[in-house]
Amino acid sequence: MGARKTAVISSARGWVQANALAASLVVMICGVGATLMVNEQLRTQADRQAQREFNLLAESLTRDIAARMNTYKQVLFAAAGFIENHPEINAQDWRRFHDRLRLSHYYPGIQALGFAVPLPPDQRASHTRIMRDSGFPDYRLHPDGDRELYTSIILIEPFEGSNLVAFGYDMYSNPVRRRAMDRAVEMNTAVLSNVVTLVQEQTESVAHPGLLLYLPTYRPDMPLASVSQRWEALQGFAYSAFRIKDLMAGIQQSDTPLLDYRIYDGLSTDDSRLVFQSNSADDRNDHPVLRRQLVLPLMGQNWTLDFQSTSAFHRNQHGVGTQAVLGVGLPVSLLLSLITYLISTSRERATRIAEQMTEELRQTEQALRLNEERYKLALDSSSMGTWIWDFETRKFSGDPQLPPLFGYPQDYDLQGGLRMFLEMVHPEDRDRVRRELDAAANGGQEYDTEFRVIWPNGTQRHIASRARVLQLAGQATPIMTGTCWDVTEKRNSQLMKREFVSTVSHELRTPLTAISGSLGLLLGGAVGAMPEKANQLLRIANENTKRLLRLINDLLDFEKLDAGKLEFSHEICDARMLANSAIELNQGLGSRYDVSLALDWPVQGRALIKVDPMRFQQIMANLLSNAAKYSPPEGVITLSGQQQDQHIVFSVRDHGKGIPDEFRDRVFERFSQADSSDTRRAGGTGLGLAICRELTLAMGGTIDFETGPDGTTFHVAFPMDEDPYCF
Repeated sequence: MGARKTAVISSARGWVQANALAASLVVMICGVGATLMVNEQLRTQADRQAQREFNLLAESLTRDIAARMNTYKQVLFAAAGFIENHPEINAQDWRRFHDRLRLSHYYPGIQALGFAVPLPPDQRASHTRIMRDSGFPDYRLHPDGDRELYTSIILIEPFEGSNLVAFGYDMYSNPVRRRAMDRAVEMNTAVLSNVVTLVQEQTESVAHPGLLLYLPTYRPDMPLASVSQRWEALQGFAYSAFRIKDLMAGIQQSDTPLLDYRIYDGLSTDDSRLVFQSNSADDRNDHPVLRRQLVLPLMGQNWTLDFQSTSAFHRNQHGVGTQAVLGVGLPVSLLLSLITYLISTSRERATRIAEQMTEELRQTEQALRLNEERYKLALDSSSMGTWIWDFETRKFSGDPQLPPLFGYPQDYDLQGGLRMFLEMVHPEDRDRVRRELDAAANGGQEYDTEFRVIWPNGTQRHIASRARVLQLAGQATPIMTGTCWDVTEKRNSQLMKREFVSTVSHELRTPLTAISGSLGLLLGGAVGAMPEKANQLLRIANENTKRLLRLINDLLDFEKLDAGKLEFSHEICDARMLANSAIELNQGLGSRYDVSLALDWPVQGRALIKVDPMRFQQIMANLLSNAAKYSPPEGVITLSGQQQDQHIVFSVRDHGKGIPDEFRDRVFERFSQADSSDTRRAGGTGLGLAICRELTLAMGGTIDFETGPDGTTFHVAFPMDEDPYCF
């Protein structure tokens, strides 16, 4: 049996040696196939995560709109209550009530808050006379015409600007407004109108769509059981007017939204029903990557919200980058193919090396697939629950989405005092959460925290929560309202991502180290003299192997930085000596890129900074190497130092073509490289500047750059320190 196995192995080796080109092609196809498979799986995972985040953003904005309109409804209830309790209300009383509400500060988007009274036709003349005698000599009920019932806006604030046009306006003369007013009486609640053009807009060159919210008020001590009784007892209509553009401006949270959305009045998405769009029609993408429509029932009306993803949304998506997989996998596949060809034509020792590297590659691919499967198990986005803490009653209550976050069914009665809520928090986090809630309630800080909870079945989850304190009109004490959502899966996903990158980096470094050693032996003549063409290919392979090792080392540094495990040994160092060492350690760049390194140090006296010398030299090596790569032949790279506001600034200047405009915002991002002929010539991992930034920030410094057609200068600044031996 052993002899047969030996014969099979010898036969396979003989075939490989006889068919070196075919063997190398097989290795390359297998490596490229595995790389593309992993890349496709990662891309699918990223698409699913983007869909979940897109849905969460769309639902969050829809809830924000509903919450804002419900808040405005409460303002209208307060206005109606004020009117019913002041039967002889006048313009001065209404102005004081309006000023106390501070609508422009707490309720942005409300253009006008007013009150309209119903008038039978036979009371028009007397009503006009009373209004003129009460201090409004120019008062006029408009528009003209004979109608069965009139209404007149007799109170409106702010009583200035375009709102003056609405004074005395008969809203019942307009079919859209009349329909909303009738429904408000029929339903005996606040009703939102369909989209109209506000009277205030009639003087504007471009009229914006508007809305009106009506709430009927009644005379006291009169029955309200039926519709006819409510019309008989009707005192008037408290109402608020909105421009939809101003309303949405108060809700949107970013100048560059991640969502592009449109709002339609009703269930149809015809252009004729469009009332608001976040971007202009010219900027809207006709073929968005993600899209969703939601229907929002809103006080008697239905709004259809059409959401689309934007380029900003997709730029903000984070995940394990496919660029890293392709950037590592494809070169490794090509390199292994070349090595297979070379060593399969050499002696038996070279064949054994190839077999060993093939086995290591198989193990690496298995590790890649295993880690990718782990990463695919990232959990779906958690639903969000809302809660209210009433400072006056000391009661804590939540919506049906809140109990599942704490391990209870949706119908669980999650109401009680703050103590009940804190008992569901992990004992080790309970005191901290209580302090943060008290600090937010007293105005000391914003409430934005994470804590652990233990479900009744013993499961531990991580919950994130944000809240703010609100002072409601007509209520002496404020309330705190907030949201909770489960971030357990997000935490697990981040941990798995770090493990994935670390495993990939470590598993790739082992075969690459063997490859590098093998190439060195071949170049050193360990297997005899090689043809010149073979030596040239070996040199190329050796350079690419070193480049891949640098990339893997950079990935490991990032993994340690993200995990907070990168060690720093801070020392108080002389800044000039550090700069001198950087020039000496990187002199080899001169012969490699045909450039010169020079030091310019005008700082007088001894300047001390507290840094890790090894990490500082790592920063300088990256900056000087980049400068050498992009400088013209026989150019001069200058490292200079300056003292600015108790900081020492190290500046590395080259005389290249400068950084392209479209790339400047991404200079310090991971795997970012300017797509130019110079970059292609110089090569690089795309991680050097990102590592420089992280190391600089970790040592308490700052980094930035200036660029132009005459070259680029990177500035690294560290605060000056005192000599501990000076007394």
